[in-house]
This record gives sequence, structure tokens and C-alpha cells, in this order.
Amino acid sequence: MKENIEIGQTREFGDIIGDTFIFLRQNFLPLLNAYFVICGAFLIVGILASLMFDSDQSQTTFADLFSFNGIFGMLFSAANYTSLVVTAFSYMSLYREKGNQSPDVKEVWGYVKYFYFRVFGAQLVLVIVIAIATMLCFFPGVYLFPIFSLIVPIMIMENTNLEYAAKKAFKIIKENWWFAFGTVLLMCIMVVMAILVFMIPALLISSGGQWLTGKNLDRSYVLVQSIVSYLTEALWLVPAISVTLLYYTLIEAKDATSLTNRIKKFGASNTQSDDIISDEY
Repeated sequence: MKENIEIGQTREFGDIIGDTFIFLRQNFLPLLNAYFVICGAFLIVGILASLMFDSDQSQTTFADLFSFNGIFGMLFSAANYTSLVVTAFSYMSLYREKGNQSPDVKEVWGYVKYFYFRVFGAQLVLVIVIAIATMLCFFPGVYLFPIFSLIVPIMIMENTNLEYAAKKAFKIIKENWWFAFGTVLLMCIMVVMAILVFMIPALLISSGGQWLTGKNLDRSYVLVQSIVSYLTEALWLVPAISVTLLYYTLIEAKDATSLTNRIKKFGASNTQSDDIISDEY
């Protein structure tokens, strides 16, 4: 039987992608169980909210974003996404602490309760910063994208605050920006494509039905569409796994480099000392 994967080691680009799916396969049931138990309330509320507000969706305007429903929707989406990433990163942190063993839901829930509001506040700050950077000039937002992706896992893996995590993210990604950017972007594209595989048939049925009948489909269809939409959110666990492996790759590479430099300096210092001693005698 193959041993459980070790997440705390350096990996090449292809190894991160491959090991992401190996980790997912080895931890599929316990990870999904933790996700649905901890995040299930958000899924249920989201589905109910979709049914309640569905009648107004076709006439949504920019001004509606600042209405009660719009603000509630944005805050709920942020809270929902926070629950997903905190659950995923907490699971992986516990997995490593337990010696590559799957944690149970109770252990993950303990971490989620501890980190949730800290990460929720950090997420809001990061979204605002990257939105402003993208609107002012597109490229700063792109540059910050992989760096900001590392901040939340640093906060959880190292039990630290936003300021320290941001400084650490900028530090470890130095000279590895393209590597990190490519990893995160590829995994996000893969997830978006997978979500579209599930959502496109539903959208085609919806638009086709409305075109043929001239009427909106009933709430039973809206219910099915909402369930599919919220269930596919679980696919975002995959990039979270990749980002964790990326984090440990960058950390191990940085620490190994620092250790090598210290060893070289230590050796050089000893050589200089020996030369001085030889000259004196």
C-alpha cells in the first residue's frame, strides 16, 4: 500500500499538479466530509437565498449591487468562500501535524473556529486591495494575484496575522513569481473548466426553455441549478491543495538556501580561523 503523501517538501511545477490529485485521492472522503459538515450551513442558506431572490435576477443593475440584497449577497459570498479556504487549509495543516494522517471533522472544526474571523477580515482587505490595483492598472492586480494567494495559508500554517503573512508571502515568492503565478493560474483555470462542464447544460436548458416558451422556468429548475452551483464550489478545494503544496515548496526552498549559505559561511569562518592559527604558530 502506498504511503500517504508528504506535503512539506520541495516540488517542481509538474509535481505540485500531480501531487495535488494524489493528495485529493488519498483524502477524498475525509476532506469532503469535513467540507460539507463545516460549510453545509452556507450551502443551505445560499440555495434558499437563490430561491428567494430569483425573481429579481433578470433585472439586476449596477445600483442593485449596493441594495440590501446586493450587499448581503457579497458578504455572504465572502463568508462562504472563507469557510471553504479555512476548512481546506486547516485540514492540510492538521494533516501535516498528525504525521500525514487525515484529521477528523472535530479537529478541523477546532481550527476553523479559531481562524475563521481572522481570515474573513483578511480576505476583505485583500479583495479591496487587489480590486483597486486592478482598476487603477490591470498589471498590479495580476502581480498581486499569486502573492495574495499565499497569505491565508501562511496565516493558518504559521498561526500569524495578516501583516506578517503578507510580508512573508512577498519574501518567499521573490525570484519565484512566475512559478507561483503559473501554478495558481493553471489550477484555477482547471477548476473553472470543470465547473462549466456541470453548469453549461443547465444554462442551455434554461435559455432554451425560456426561448421556446417565452417564460421563465419554474422554481424547481432554479432549485436544481442552485444545488448544482453550490455543490461545484467544492471543486475550489483543489486549488487550495495546490497552494498549500506551493507554500511548502517555497518555504523549503528558501530555508534550504539559507541553511546552505550558513553552512558555507561557517566553513569559510573555520578556514579563516585555521589560517590565523597556522600563521601564529
